[in-house]
Amino acid sequence: MTKSAPALIAVAGILALVCAIFAIRLAGPWKLMDLDQERPVQYAMDVYLHDRWIVQTDSTGDIASKPPIYPWLVAIGAHALGGVSRLAVYLPTALGIAGSGVVILLLGRSVFGLWPGVFGALAFTCSTYSFKMVHLARTDPLFCMWVALASACAWLAWQARATRHPPTRWIIGFWAFATLATLTKGPLGVVIAALGLLAIFWERKTARAEPPDDAPGEPPVARRRILWTTLAGAAGLVLIASLWLFAAYAIEGRAVVDKMLGRELIGHAMRSDSGDPPLIGFWKTWVYFLSRYLPWSIIAFIAVARVVLRPSADDRARRFERFCACWLMGGLIMFSVFPHQRPDLLLPLIPAGALLVGRQIDGWLQPRPRARWLATGAIVAVAFAAVFSIYHVAETRENPAPPGASPTRWDKIVRTREMREFAAEISARDLPNLHFAGGPLALQIFLGVKKPLLSIDQAREILAAPGPAYIVVGSPDALREGLTLRVVLSHTGVRDERLYVITND
Repeated sequence: MTKSAPALIAVAGILALVCAIFAIRLAGPWKLMDLDQERPVQYAMDVYLHDRWIVQTDSTGDIASKPPIYPWLVAIGAHALGGVSRLAVYLPTALGIAGSGVVILLLGRSVFGLWPGVFGALAFTCSTYSFKMVHLARTDPLFCMWVALASACAWLAWQARATRHPPTRWIIGFWAFATLATLTKGPLGVVIAALGLLAIFWERKTARAEPPDDAPGEPPVARRRILWTTLAGAAGLVLIASLWLFAAYAIEGRAVVDKMLGRELIGHAMRSDSGDPPLIGFWKTWVYFLSRYLPWSIIAFIAVARVVLRPSADDRARRFERFCACWLMGGLIMFSVFPHQRPDLLLPLIPAGALLVGRQIDGWLQPRPRARWLATGAIVAVAFAAVFSIYHVAETRENPAPPGASPTRWDKIVRTREMREFAAEISARDLPNLHFAGGPLALQIFLGVKKPLLSIDQAREILAAPGPAYIVVGSPDALREGLTLRVVLSHTGVRDERLYVITND
């Protein structure tokens, strides 16, 4: 067996684990109408059906709030799979979780050893964050993967510089992955990916970052090359992002700037959705991390305390511990300052916590090598039991919300199923000239179309024109005045949601 064979086996095991979790999620009920997943899927349909690769809109005409890499990947998968199916929608998110897990494994192995890397990858993939994100039509999993890759390059560049080796290729890699992160969710990825480099100042303060005595000195030409490579990478990110933004502006006008920069970037940095200024809910970030990442969050905080109080005697391991601690704690502090707080936003910090957790768990089990295998088996078994019980038992148990209350997860599962069935009824009728003046976005997704939602006046004009037309509407009464209409299909949902397909034929 070659020296790299155990690492390859571990990578294959992590990929198989993510595939198994993904399969369990796919086998469960679809909650497309939960957590604002309909809009990202409609953006992907805009790419797939209408070739709008630069900037996308949903059926209401609202512009996408994020850059287009996730819709691009879904559209590419849809072309390969023959349509915007459930598999096409969630393959990019599964890729993000699997890729992040592999980065954690290989990065942990390169510094701490194979088993700490394995436990770190398990602490990421076998968490409620991964269980949720592997099957969620959002940009967060891909963003997490790009940030993890950029952070890995940042660490390798620092490590190369500390040992007087050229870090140029790692600097290029950092900016390449930071650009992908920016085109996935925005420029915050650059900041998160660079947080670990705060450990450089930590090392300098303790005077323990000196290169080996036999390491050659760094010539001035090497320092200039590093500087120019860094500036060129930053300029490349700004240029690529600006070209895309200018192209989007040329298509949609000022609405792109108002939505993506004004409301999403600056707006979320200055005010929460409820209007709170920064620092009002600083404690939420810490509660989110502690509660949503259990039990690993407790071990992560223990590991951070150990890094501060008892740093490793090995220079390389100590630097990496501090790199991960700065990545995690710096990110938590940063997000606690921002007024816009959501548990999913913390996902790109989880790889840092997972690396520290892997190191800590292996330190506890190191005197008992067999316990490592038992711990691995136990973690995987508990993960399978947890993901099955959450998404196949707990959320499918009938639990309707009382009148006037927010819909429960069960309500959203049922609504998704109802829209899928109603779409199948409409498709079976093969209705020509079908338009939409109502109904959720999920209905169009299941019909495989993406059409603008019409106003009542626009719907009346279509129905008054010669030739048969069919309109999906929430209430036909507003369209009946002066027109002879017929109800072709009707639907009453779990929360008394009513939809009708009417025609002038």
